[in-house]
Amino acid sequence: MPDLTRFARALIAPAMAASLGACAPHTAPSLSVTGVRVAQRTDAGLVIDFQIDARNVNSFALPLKRARYTVWLDDRRVFQGVRSPEASLRRLGTQRLHLPAAIPASVPLPHDVVRYRISGTLSYVRPGALAEVLFDAGLITPSTSFSHTGTIDLAGPTTNEGG
Repeated sequence: MPDLTRFARALIAPAMAASLGACAPHTAPSLSVTGVRVAQRTDAGLVIDFQIDARNVNSFALPLKRARYTVWLDDRRVFQGVRSPEASLRRLGTQRLHLPAAIPASVPLPHDVVRYRISGTLSYVRPGALAEVLFDAGLITPSTSFSHTGTIDLAGPTTNEGG
């Protein structure tokens, strides 16, 4: 029995030490909407492109995993989606992300300036190999949120920087 206890301790101690590394102190990325524009308009509908600047103040990169977001036009939800940013936030830097919202033509929309609201969360992986395993297992899924309101002219391809 003593060999089993020693074996269990030998397994548990490194796992405990590694799990502390998975919870290493970090600052969550900050997100801000820096632009919105009609990216495409067809008979099938339109696509609104939201530009999000993600800022990382940590001295290490943060791999981004999932953006979940919802878009409202004139207080009516018109889009809800999930997108993989397919990027890592470089250390001590800012990365621009694009979140599209495809709105089918079957959704009645005004043909002029409307109020929009976008809100969502962006999940990322903390530094360390164990952190990625814990993220993939759904045990530790750090995220940061964003929300922004403004106006956009749906009449054509326009850009509303900072809206």
